[in-house]
Amino acid sequence: ARCDNPIIPASNLPRSWGEQLQYEIRLLGLSLGTANIVTWGHGRFEGQPVTEYRAWIEPEPLVSALLSIKAQVFAVVPDTSFTPIRSLTRYTFRGDKIEEIQSRSDNGRKLTAIRAKNGKKSVRSRTFPVPTHDYLSAFLLLRRLPERESGCMIVYADQRAYTVWFTREGREQLDTPKGKRSFERYLVRYGSDRANKIHSARIWMTPGPDRIPYQAKGMSRYSPVVRLK
Repeated sequence: ARCDNPIIPASNLPRSWGEQLQYEIRLLGLSLGTANIVTWGHGRFEGQPVTEYRAWIEPEPLVSALLSIKAQVFAVVPDTSFTPIRSLTRYTFRGDKIEEIQSRSDNGRKLTAIRAKNGKKSVRSRTFPVPTHDYLSAFLLLRRLPERESGCMIVYADQRAYTVWFTREGREQLDTPKGKRSFERYLVRYGSDRANKIHSARIWMTPGPDRIPYQAKGMSRYSPVVRLK
């Protein structure tokens, strides 16, 4: 189904300078590394106040040696909006070096993406009926997902437009370092406009207005588990 009524954040995006969330990535019980998401700073860009967010993955040394994984994500989001006007994704995987720069206008509806793979560039310009997100702004929007509601969003990455649906499944108790805690559980389904397969995962989030994704897990046995550290 199309995402005709996308998620509208319940409040302004989190913009506390210096806030850092760290997640551990595990597969079959083994740690693959950590992912860091930081509210990096405040400033002005193209004449308007903005907040810059950054994220990066720190793989375990053995994983990095075997697969040569590196990943960085940057996003500049106007303080009056919840979609970025500039974003950059840069990663290395198994010898391939990928970099994608995205520029947005019209509140995220118009997008130009410049992607370079091992130095070879391609450019795509798209117009969408609803605002689009990159990886970072999608994560931030999750933190402001209206409580007890379901919804959808469009995420653009690797020159693909992903439609992502979130369906609330209720409360569930999970073990945490501080004992059992109650979380809101969501079924996540997503697919791109360049494939005909729908993937599924689940996300557990803290309840309340200042929500934090605590855990994410794909439906497959071999999907990694991402958990707040």
